[in-house]
Amino acid sequence: MIEKIGTIGTLLAAAACPACFPMLAVAGTALGLGIFHPFEGWIFIAFQILVVIATLGNLLSFARHRRILPIIIGLAGPLLIFFALHVRFNQLLLYFGLFGLVAASVLNYFANRQCARC
Repeated sequence: MIEKIGTIGTLLAAAACPACFPMLAVAGTALGLGIFHPFEGWIFIAFQILVVIATLGNLLSFARHRRILPIIIGLAGPLLIFFALHVRFNQLLLYFGLFGLVAASVLNYFANRQCARC
């Protein structure tokens, strides 16, 4: 559950930050997130915090179901994001990292459902 909140929050924060994520700017504008443009610096900080929350949620979910693929993707995504933000900026790595967070959240959902049946 925590990884889903972090992932959805991360995507919304990314859509509200058109300077960093121009591909998501159209979706952010369509959702009315353009009103947050004056607060772009704070949204960027919130984005990073939400990535950490999603990562912690992935770790907690792994502790429940012990599936290796979701945790690998769930840790690779944030590593790509933080590498692209703080070491060498690359938009492609940012988008791959976001995709990794979403993929890990979906995989954790199915792994948790399967584990609940056990």
